Amino acid sequence: MIKHLKKYLFLIHKWTGFVMSLLFVVWFISGFIMIYHSFPKPRPQSYFHGLSSFSGREIVTSPQSLTDKYPGSGVTLEILNGQPIYRFTGRKPAIYNAYSLKRVQPLNETGCRSILESNFSSAIEHIEVLNDFDQWIPWSYYKVYFPIYKYKLKDKAGTHVYVSSTKGQIVQETTRQSRLYAWLGAIPHWVYFKNLRLNVRLWSDVVIWLSAIGCFVCLSGIIIGFIRLKRRAHFMSPYKKETLRWHHLGGLIFGCFVFTFILSGLMSLTKIPDWIIARDKSVNYYQMWNKQSMTDSTCHPTFTQLLKREELTSVKQITFNNTLGRSYYSVYSNDAKNPDYYTTIAGTITKLPKVSESLLEKNLKALIPHKQYKTELLSDYNSYYRYNPKRLMPLPVYEVALDDTYNTRLYIDHQTGELVKVVNNSSLAQWWLYQGLHTFKFGFFSHFEGIRQAWLILISLGGTIVSLTALLLFVRFLKRKTKRSLKKSSSF
Repeated sequence: MIKHLKKYLFLIHKWTGFVMSLLFVVWFISGFIMIYHSFPKPRPQSYFHGLSSFSGREIVTSPQSLTDKYPGSGVTLEILNGQPIYRFTGRKPAIYNAYSLKRVQPLNETGCRSILESNFSSAIEHIEVLNDFDQWIPWSYYKVYFPIYKYKLKDKAGTHVYVSSTKGQIVQETTRQSRLYAWLGAIPHWVYFKNLRLNVRLWSDVVIWLSAIGCFVCLSGIIIGFIRLKRRAHFMSPYKKETLRWHHLGGLIFGCFVFTFILSGLMSLTKIPDWIIARDKSVNYYQMWNKQSMTDSTCHPTFTQLLKREELTSVKQITFNNTLGRSYYSVYSNDAKNPDYYTTIAGTITKLPKVSESLLEKNLKALIPHKQYKTELLSDYNSYYRYNPKRLMPLPVYEVALDDTYNTRLYIDHQTGELVKVVNNSSLAQWWLYQGLHTFKFGFFSHFEGIRQAWLILISLGGTIVSLTALLLFVRFLKRKTKRSLKKSSSF
């Protein structure tokens, strides 16, 4: 019985390994590129500097009458092509003239060109109007941004800029170098081919199934590797051929890392089942805590009043927010990451005070009255609340540890009171199985980026050796089969 199981395990590993070997090689080689270069993405913080500043003389109309149309949506005031506008973000993005409160129609080419020229000084070589996706905008949620004007610039970098006529913003930017790195790295690594990526369900299923088969190939290979070792003394490989020996020993040394890489790739698109680690589906903490409302006109100053403040110069954006029953404005001048915060107290505009423990306690008791909790003010990141280069994670924050079966932790901005992150057993395990195993951004490695990258390169080299030797074995197998078939055909 055991002999039959071993036989079938060898056969299945052999054939699935042959089929997956080329994909494994592609995944690991593209992974080297991904350590340093990802898929091109728009850079909203750099485009912020292309925005015009308010003069302070603008007398804009309050957007309060529009907020019922966009419940839960954020409201931002900025200048678009010389005119102040309100942006409503969320599921139904919209732009309104801040004077008339009339909806701004999609921009024509002249309007989109103006946005381009506020950010880039190079001459335009070619203009293309896109009403459908291309390789560099393969995300289905971009559908609401069409028509998109694609500008090819006359610069050394070979820059292509995509400006949405409906959003009135740059939604993608690529260069010759970033496109090359994407073709060598992100596109094959993520299977990011346009026609497949646009069908999100199909793309997800393809990646999940390929990763699941890859996990089986790795696990079966590790088992077989140890079985073969037991047949020889001193734990040496029994294989005499160099390629087989390298594959065997490489699999034993790096097989575990190959498995965790493939598994973490699988976990990037799948959730841990509730029967393994349960999730609290009874409450949406983000929705409950971060309520956006402008229904109480006495709670907030007008945008016009803020623009007239003497200490506020070179204002480029003002965003309205409402949390913990406090309406406040985030005012951005020269820094896209560090705004000034204002609110009204007794009808007077003033700097927004930090969230006190008493205010936090009051809201916690009102919103989660039936749960016990402990609060702590954090001035540094920890194992639950981590630095994220792609998203602003402010400090200091209140950590609210709920006494529930899910080990829920809420992280609340000390300055604004916004709930910035929710962590529980399921999300933490998900992070370890995906980000932790795939990028090693934890513990010692999180403090030494150079060492982390060197470690990733080392284990990726090991994975490449295992995968490349499997591919060589497959190629040699095909050659032998081809020669035999040719001999048989020639004998007739």
